[in-house]
Amino acid sequence: MRKDFGLYLCVVSCFIVLILTWNDHRGYSSMLSDWENKKCDWATNATVYKYISGDSVRFYRTAYMQKFINELMEKKELSVGIDYYALMYVCKDMIPVKIIQERGAELSQGKVLVYTVTLEDTLMYWREQ
Repeated sequence: MRKDFGLYLCVVSCFIVLILTWNDHRGYSSMLSDWENKKCDWATNATVYKYISGDSVRFYRTAYMQKFINELMEKKELSVGIDYYALMYVCKDMIPVKIIQERGAELSQGKVLVYTVTLEDTLMYWREQ
C-alpha cells in the first residue's frame, strides 16, 4: 500500500507543477528564447521564431551555410537572429567567436541577439541591431 501511495503522491506532484507552470505562448517564449518583436532573415532557432512571430525565416545552421553565403553574395546584407542554439553543435563555426565569448552568457539565459551581416569583398561584418 505504501508503494501505491508514493506513486500517487508523485503523480499529483507532477500535475501540480504542470498547472503552476502552465502559461500562454509568451511564457513559453521566455522559457525558450525571447524572439518576440525580433525581425530577421535567418535564425538559429527558426521553429521558435516562426511560432512566436508567425513569420517564416530560414535556419542559420552549419548545414545551410552555402545557401546563406549565396544569398549574402546576392543581397550583400542579411539579418541573423541568434539564440542559445548558437552555442550548440548545429551552429558550429557559423557565429563569430568574439560574439560567443562576449555574449554567450546572455544567449544561454534566453536572450536573442539580432545582427546585420554585410559582405564587403570577401569579408563578413557583423553589426548588432
